[in-house]
Amino acid sequence: MTPLQARLLFLDQLGPNDTLPRYGEKAAINAISSVTAFIESEARRYAAFYPEASDGRNTFVLFANMVSDLTAQRVSGRCEHCDDTGDVHRADGEWMGSCDCQGRS
Repeated sequence: MTPLQARLLFLDQLGPNDTLPRYGEKAAINAISSVTAFIESEARRYAAFYPEASDGRNTFVLFANMVSDLTAQRVSGRCEHCDDTGDVHRADGEWMGSCDCQGRS
């Protein structure tokens, strides 16, 4: 088993409501960071196969950016829906309601 496969197996055991300290925060952060860094780099590598400004290239670049942003949120503990503001908005800025996450201050 490669180190990447071991980290993927570890991440597969994390449930959606699990907290990082339950599994050892440092081990979880290292596993998440290494796997998502690999996914992000592969998406950017695939993007390079497409012509500049093409839909294919833009899709892979957007995916790589999304992976990077979601990783930063998961590692920092910020809510992925409201970014700990308590308000959920659509991409166009329309307010969708209040978030009932526990991460708000």
